[in-house]
Formats: sequence, C-alpha cells, structure tokens
Amino acid sequence: MDEKVVKYTKYLIAALSVFIIVFHLYTSIFGIIPGIGQRTIHLGAMVVILFLTWLGKENRKWYLRVFDIILIAFAILGSWYVTEHNAEILNRSGVVFTRDIIFGVMMIIVLLEGSRRVMGNALSISALVFLAYSFLGPYLPGLLHHTGYGIKKIINMVYLSTEGIWGSSIRASATYIIIFVIFGSVLQVTGAGDFFTRVANSKFGAYRGGPAKVAVVASGLFGSISGSCMANVVGTGTFTIPMMKKTGFDPEFAGAVEASASTGGQIMPPVMASVAFLIADNLGITYGQVAFAALLPALLYYAAIFFQIDFRSVKLGLKGLSRAELEDTRELMRHSGYLFLPLIILVVMLATGITVTKAGLYTIGATFVISLFRKESRITPAKFVSMCCDAAKGGITVAVACGLVGVMMGTLTLTGLGFRLSNMLVSLSHGSLVLLLILCMITSLIMGMGLPSLACYVLLATLVAPALIRMNVEPIAAHLFLFYFGIIGNVTPPVAGAAYCAAGIAQSNPMKTGIQAFLLSISGFLIPYVFAFNPALVMVGSIGNTIWTFITAFFGVYCISAAIEHYLFWKLNIFETISMFVAATLMVVPDIPTDFAGFAIFAAVLLMHRLSGKSLPDPL
Repeated sequence: MDEKVVKYTKYLIAALSVFIIVFHLYTSIFGIIPGIGQRTIHLGAMVVILFLTWLGKENRKWYLRVFDIILIAFAILGSWYVTEHNAEILNRSGVVFTRDIIFGVMMIIVLLEGSRRVMGNALSISALVFLAYSFLGPYLPGLLHHTGYGIKKIINMVYLSTEGIWGSSIRASATYIIIFVIFGSVLQVTGAGDFFTRVANSKFGAYRGGPAKVAVVASGLFGSISGSCMANVVGTGTFTIPMMKKTGFDPEFAGAVEASASTGGQIMPPVMASVAFLIADNLGITYGQVAFAALLPALLYYAAIFFQIDFRSVKLGLKGLSRAELEDTRELMRHSGYLFLPLIILVVMLATGITVTKAGLYTIGATFVISLFRKESRITPAKFVSMCCDAAKGGITVAVACGLVGVMMGTLTLTGLGFRLSNMLVSLSHGSLVLLLILCMITSLIMGMGLPSLACYVLLATLVAPALIRMNVEPIAAHLFLFYFGIIGNVTPPVAGAAYCAAGIAQSNPMKTGIQAFLLSISGFLIPYVFAFNPALVMVGSIGNTIWTFITAFFGVYCISAAIEHYLFWKLNIFETISMFVAATLMVVPDIPTDFAGFAIFAAVLLMHRLSGKSLPDPL
C-alpha cells in the first residue's frame, strides 16, 4: 500500500507541476487571468504540490497522511472559494459571512503549516504574532496599543481583500517571480549551473588560493539565478569546499568563503532572491532600474571577499591548483560557451526596456532553442518534466512566503502598526540620519536572521523604509539598504543560516564558521551606508559622480579587507591595521576631502613600508 501511495503521488506531483508551469508560461504569453484568478491558481497549486510531496514520503504514518490530505482539501477549497465568489465579495462592501470565516481560516492554516514545513518555524510564528496582535491591541501599552479587531474584520482584510494573502506579494510571485524561477530551472537542466562552476575553476583555479576564488566567482554566477542562499551553498559548496580544504584552507574558512559568496548571490542581479521585482513594484520603477542600481554594490561585496582570500593565501603561502588538474578555458568556452547566451540575452532585453515578464519569457524561449546546440544540453521530454518539477519546487517556497507575508501585511494595514513604527524610529533617531540608519540596520539584521529574504524585505519595506525616506534617503537607496542588511543576516551570528549550512559540508565548527563568514562579509556592513549617504553608487545622479564613488568605495573595501586579515603585501602591525581601518572609513564617507585623506593614509602606509627597505611582492 505504501509503495503505491508513493508511486502514484509522484506521478500526480509531476503532472501538477507540468500543469502549473505550462499555465504560467501560457498566461505570460497571452495575458494573465484578470482579478485574483491568477493568484489563487498559483498559490493553490503550489501548496497542493507541497503537501502532496509530504503525502508521498516513504514510511509516513497513516494519520500524518490523513492530515496531509485534509490540508490539500483546505488549500483547494480556500483558493477556490475566493475565486468563485470574488464578484459577490466585492459587491458586499465588507460584509462577512460565517462561510467566509471558515474558508479564510482554512487558508491561513494551510499557509502556517506550509511555511513551517518548507522554511521552519520563524515565519509561521511571526504570522501568528501579527494575528494575535490584531486581537490583543486593547491590552497592549504605548506604541502597540490599538482598539482591537474581531475575527470578521481580520478575515475581511487578510483573506477577502487584496490587502492580505491575495495582495501585491502573491501577485508578484504569480506573475514576475515564477517566470524567473522557471528560467533558473531551465538553466540548470541545460547544465549551465555546472558550466559556470567549471569556467570559474578553469579561469581562477591556478591562482594562489584558487579554489576559494573559484567559489566566489561560481557562487556569484550561480547565485545570480538561484535566488536562494542555501541552494547556492549546496549547489556550489559540495564542489568548492573540498577543493579549498585540499589546497590548505582550514575547514572554517572554507565554509565561510562559500557562505559569504552564496549570500552575495542574493544581492547580485539579475534575480536578487526575487526581491528586485518587489522593489520595482513598490517604487513604481522598472525592474531594469533596480538591477542596475544593485550591480555596483554587489561587485564591491564580491571584490572585498576576493581581496581577503588573496591576502590570506599570501599570508599562508598557499598555491593554486596545478594546470594538469584544470580544464582548458578556451576549449571549455569553445565547447559550452553558448550556455552564457541566456544571461547575455536577459541583460540586453532588460537594458532595452522590455517588461520584466516578457524579458524572462523570451529568455526562456531562447534558452530552449540554445539548448539544441549540443546533445548533452538538449531539453528532452524527461528533462522538461524534471525542469517543471524543479521550478514548481522552487516556486513553492516563494509562493508560501508571499502568501503568509500577505497575512502579516493585512494585519499591519488593519492596525496601522507600520506607520507608528516608522514614526517611532524617526523619533528615536532625534533627527540624526546616522543613528536612524544604525537602528534600521539592527532591525533588518534581526529580521534577516529568521525570515526568508523575500518575506524579510516585504516587512522591512512596510515597517522601516518610510522612516528612511522621510529623512531624505533616496527611495531606491532606502529599499536596497534594508534588503542588504536583511540578506547579511544569513552570515551574522548567532543565527548565520548560510554559514551553518556550509559548516555541515566543510565538517567545521558552525559558530567559528559563522564568525569567519561574518568577517568575510564585513564590507556588506559598509557598502549600504555609502549609497545611503551618496546614492551615486546605486546610479542616481551623474555618471562622473557614480564612477568616483565606485572608485573610492573600491579602495575602501580593499583597505578594510587588508585590515581584517592584518595583511597587505606584508603582515600588518597594529598601527598599520588601524591605519587601514581609518583609510577605509574615510574613503566610504561621501565627501571628496575625506576620500583624499583616505588615499593619503593608504599611500603613507605603503611609503613607510618601502622606506623600511622591504620590497613589495608581485600582486595577484
């Protein structure tokens, strides 16, 4: 009996995955279903696939399978009800019936349990706290106090309206995000993900500390399309971490490199953990503008990790891999270089102003055509089904997170907490932008430690971003500031999820790996302050100002990397280390006199070293 359940469930999952992926491709071509139909089909199908996956697990207890079936029924009914009665609900103007409450509770239960299964307890607990807050407002003091709301008002806002579950988050998931999830799966099934790692290895593997540099490049390429820290760590780390350990890096550092580089993949265009679509939607700008704004800060982040790896490699006397162990780059590009074409096509399309949905759709189509170039990359019917299953699996996490975030957003709208919290942050800062940025950073880090990237951003955009914008921070800079620190939470102890995942592969101490990953990612704590004070780094303003800001920030992260490793071209003493920190700080402050002061300190350290009679070794 168990074998049959497992077997037929797999068939059902595959069939439903193919259906929902084809559905999204079809509606992207011919137009989405009006109203909330697109959103309900999307979310309903994703959560049904989720619980079918659990239903089909081997050796699962019968009563747990019964529970899975009940949840599947709840998901179908909860999605169907608002679709079938949408016109009636709109005409009622806020009147809530008992049946509305029943179906609404069903859907909330589905999202809470679904989130718990795919993302752990953090998001589900957060949603329960927000729901409880809606009820308990009259009993809370100060800022948290409100009049309180009954079950009818909560269900009306959270389930029946487009301010809750069926709001902007799930709309983005059902239209923009899913297309890029499909794109990522198509790239993977063609072998592009493996190709990126092989190219990085062939190009950088021979340099000192080569495998660590391979990890940085490969994780940047893979992470730019995967949209998940954990997926990035596992996808590239199983290859790069053993190589790093083999060349002489200790396990903690090897795991930390992969964790930091994979975290950077979340901020690297084009996908940016799917958050770029929501930022564009919130600000009323194009996706291309968000992607280009995020590019330079992401490059600085990776440059800083690269520098630290190089400094440590020289300090430890590490060599790269032998040429005999590496593939020939030219031969690799000749054979498989065409796999880069989809990314190039996507960037070109976005740069020309094509809508994000169409750009993603056309790129998927182009990738199918490009895959025909060679037999090993060709998408066969079996690979297509596998691609659909992978895309559906990737879409589940996003869809459930967006749906549950919608629950929280509905309660925030109902209670007005977002507005009050924004006022509180401005009040606590006493008019100081620096203090406000620090408060926002701490808030973002705490939320980023426990929540998925997308959910974290949506809440921060509602609760915190208005405070920054009121203090005249450029809107795009404000949203990226919060997004970056939410991401950095993945490598910030004590809850450094990406680092702990990498530690499992590296067989290293999780806490030591987390601390090392934090140090490798320290530039991520400086860069957001640069573009918060000077939005030229996110390409707001003149080209000249952008170039100058990037150059000074580049040297700034170079200096701080040297300070962290206590090494430049030689081992730094305490005075030289402090000087590098000071130089870095001055270079990231958006003021020309401080920039030149930072350069002067850096030059002075080099000059003193040369005057001591010591020579400088060959650079990287």
